[in-house]
Amino acid sequence: MPGAFELHDPDPSWPGGDRRSPALDNPSYGTLRLLREAVEEFANRLSPATAVLDLGSGTAPYAPLFRKSVSYVSVDMQKQYPVRLVANFARLLPFKDASFDAVLCTQVLEHVPDPGLVAAEILRVLKPGGVGLITVAFAWEIHHYPEDCHRFAPYSLRQLFDNFEACEVQPLEPSDLAWMQSKMIRWQRGKPDSSWQRFVIGSLNRWLWTRRHRFQDRSHPGNLVATVRK
Repeated sequence: MPGAFELHDPDPSWPGGDRRSPALDNPSYGTLRLLREAVEEFANRLSPATAVLDLGSGTAPYAPLFRKSVSYVSVDMQKQYPVRLVANFARLLPFKDASFDAVLCTQVLEHVPDPGLVAAEILRVLKPGGVGLITVAFAWEIHHYPEDCHRFAPYSLRQLFDNFEACEVQPLEPSDLAWMQSKMIRWQRGKPDSSWQRFVIGSLNRWLWTRRHRFQDRSHPGNLVATVRK
């Protein structure tokens, strides 16, 4: 489905293209697109001489968005190409104090036993004046069971980063959009290869995306985005 719904992928050969540039028939299209836009905006604000840590990166799908950065280090608990380093980041990070200019941590803190410890480690490894982009779930279905441990309200997320110089929390998307996507995810599980089902999901996503501003409700977001500064 061409037109305004197409997203440019800076590197189609890099893993995670389904997250960077989700297809319109992806049940999570709206959230993934908004997440890509948030990360891309964050990356574009960084200077070329920036050392970036992608914490809990998985396959580091957003690495191509940070091409101008001098150093991009991806860390996860499991070896997934092209993860640079395998470490138990839920405890301690294997980096010296003030090692990075920026930290990216997307949809991770709900899956760690002690988010406060991870937030403290982010603070430790950031340079003075360093910035971070953190996204978490608020009104989203249980996923990656049994490692789905937490949900965050805007107030608890701000409190988590209370030791930072600044923390601004915004909704990623309204809960109505997240709820609709959750229903489409469950519906697709039954027939993932159905072309008719993909057509229906794509049509719903097109309708939802063009009307996404009508669903805005800051009091009930689906996911949250926190921009922090040390």
